[in-house]
Amino acid sequence: MYDDGYINDDIVSVYYNGKLLLSNKKLTDKPLTLNLTADPDKTENELLISPENKGNIPPNTALMVETEGTSRTKVRITSDANKNGVVLFTKK
Repeated sequence: MYDDGYINDDIVSVYYNGKLLLSNKKLTDKPLTLNLTADPDKTENELLISPENKGNIPPNTALMVETEGTSRTKVRITSDANKNGVVLFTKK
């Protein structure tokens, strides 16, 4: 996960299935890397990105690059004081 667009001091906390994984981490041009394992008992696993600030240029924006095997997917996430960013990983 990177700061999307301009590097402007966006800070986030990240939760996976309700568990805090990262607290008050600044998004930069260097990735915050998480290795996630899907809960086999769930059909959906939730990654929640909660903004801790607006950065210098609102709103808080992140670019998440999800890699599974050789597949890569880019997801842009926008969050602010009224809404968190959420990514659902759904089992097929």
